[in-house]
Amino acid sequence: MLDAALETESSSRSSSSSSNQQQSAKSHRKGSKGRGRGKVPVQQQGIHAVGWLGALLLRTAPNSAADVSARLLSCPALPQAVVVQLVHAGMAVTYAQLLAAADSMVAGVEVWVLAQQQLGITKDDTTAELEAVCCSGRGMRKKKLEEADIKYALTHGHTADLLQLAMNCSNHGTSSTVIQCLPATVAAAALNEPGVVRKLLLPTAARHHSAAVQHMAGLPWMQQHVDAATLKAALAQLLTAEHFEDVLVNLCWLPAAQQLSSEEVQQLLQAAVERGCAPAQLCELPAAAGITSDATLQLLQAAVSKGVNVEWLCELPAAAGISSEGVRQLLQAAVCEGEFEWYFTGLLRLPAAAGISSDAVSQLMLLGLEKDGEVEQLFALPAAAGISSEALPQLLLAALKHSREVAQLFALPAAAGLTSEAVLQLLQAAVEHGYVPEELCQLPAAAGISSAAVLQLLQAAVRKCGGKKQWLCGNASCIRLLCNLPAVHHLTCEEVFSLLSAAGDVSSKADSCEVTSNLLCGLPSMRLRQLSCQQVQQLLAAAVKVSCSINSCKFMGYGCSGCSGHLCRLPAAAGISSEALLELMQPALKAGRVPEELCKLPAAAGISSEALLQLLQATIKQGKLQPALFKLPAAAAVHKHRWQSLPAVRSIPAISQLTSEQVLLLLLAAVK
Repeated sequence: MLDAALETESSSRSSSSSSNQQQSAKSHRKGSKGRGRGKVPVQQQGIHAVGWLGALLLRTAPNSAADVSARLLSCPALPQAVVVQLVHAGMAVTYAQLLAAADSMVAGVEVWVLAQQQLGITKDDTTAELEAVCCSGRGMRKKKLEEADIKYALTHGHTADLLQLAMNCSNHGTSSTVIQCLPATVAAAALNEPGVVRKLLLPTAARHHSAAVQHMAGLPWMQQHVDAATLKAALAQLLTAEHFEDVLVNLCWLPAAQQLSSEEVQQLLQAAVERGCAPAQLCELPAAAGITSDATLQLLQAAVSKGVNVEWLCELPAAAGISSEGVRQLLQAAVCEGEFEWYFTGLLRLPAAAGISSDAVSQLMLLGLEKDGEVEQLFALPAAAGISSEALPQLLLAALKHSREVAQLFALPAAAGLTSEAVLQLLQAAVEHGYVPEELCQLPAAAGISSAAVLQLLQAAVRKCGGKKQWLCGNASCIRLLCNLPAVHHLTCEEVFSLLSAAGDVSSKADSCEVTSNLLCGLPSMRLRQLSCQQVQQLLAAAVKVSCSINSCKFMGYGCSGCSGHLCRLPAAAGISSEALLELMQPALKAGRVPEELCKLPAAAGISSEALLQLLQATIKQGKLQPALFKLPAAAAVHKHRWQSLPAVRSIPAISQLTSEQVLLLLLAAVK
């Protein structure tokens, strides 16, 4: 029955990882219904069953106690609570049994000593020595007392056996504390055989006691008695340990490391990269120079797939023998993985990289751009300069799609050979994706694009503003760049007006200000000066309307007010009538804003005081202009205070014609 329980428990351990993953997936699918409260995992149930059956056999069948003890000692990493139960039931563990378990590298044998200590079972000096070694490094005692007991135990006990038990413990602190307390004279006397050193190093490596291994590597007996086979086995065990690189540095300084064969170093390198390590120290061993080119290629392929830095592998002598096709495959794998910074530095320095064709480089760049990765380093390949004008547009389209600033593409010789049709298609894609590179507008073929095509580009760019993705987000740099195209100067006055009108209709008012401002700055001034009075009046009405709907002073200062000022400076603005100007001012005054640019137009002199008074009265009812009214010039006749006048309002001649009674009525209305 105990054998069946042990077999079940062992099987549950071996399949615990896959079982846990399956159980997790089932629980995720079932939700809270599939979890169940208070359930004990299968593996834990098996361990407790082993403990219960063992304790039962010890009580009911004392004649089988020796066999039961031997079987239970072979079970690794039993919980201390279960072991305490077994020891309390009468299970006796001898020193020889503990040593045999440690010699078989059974994990967690120290738990039997801990259980005896917990129950207060101290039979002889040997038990005290075991407790001094196996119970150390756990913070249970003062450090000086603990170290004194360890040194005494190692000096007067069986040093090699006690060290083997300590190195096989599961606790990292135990192994490092014990090895650091080992007196040099004791070690010289007890550890003078390769077999003994092997029994210490391999369990230490298997338990990933990195600190203990690092300390051991600097001891004379390690340097003297560790052979290549032992070192290789230890390195293989330590590959998955924390701080493996630090441990590797120490172990590679051992004389045995210089005795490793090329095949052994290759196997260690392969195991290291498969686990995601970058073992630079292994590449520096003498035997690494004997690794073949085919083996080096396999190592590089594994490193790329695992995301390991290939810098040191590329320094191997055999790396120079990898073919151009092999390097191309490595670069392609690196591009697919996306780890460009790690891979390209070393791979591009391989001699065969210079033999990669221009078509292959183009395909690598395209793949990298589509993966949204870094491809700038690929331009260092000699064949990059030979990318054809047929392949370049596809690369540029991929860069525009992902909004990538790849200036090197425009610096390629093929860029100068692009046709106007190809550049137009690229500009259309750039507008669609909301990113227009300045270099694209500066290509020679851009000068051959017609004004009709440029008009369509600008119209598409304006439509993109204020969309669901807020394409420009307050920055119409694309509009400004498109206005630099030579064909813009051939746009007609009506086409310019249509663009400005479309900008005023953008749903996002902030973007509308930015787009209009960039159009006014970028479109030909000659065409702007040819706009009619009616057209300028319509554009001003749109600009004032937009400014009234924006609360941000930022846009008022730079965008909307700038647009109004620019429009007011056009020749046709001087022809706006006083009635039309008053109508333009109404939305701004009702919104609590003084239209400074409009107040400076010649038509402002023709606004009557009666018309202005009616407008101000209507504005006051909205509760908008109370602060501005106190600054009117006529308010000085009512109040003796010296008010700071508002320049924009004072510039209207009709303001000075308001009487004190009229201003008083305005003030009273404002106060109400």
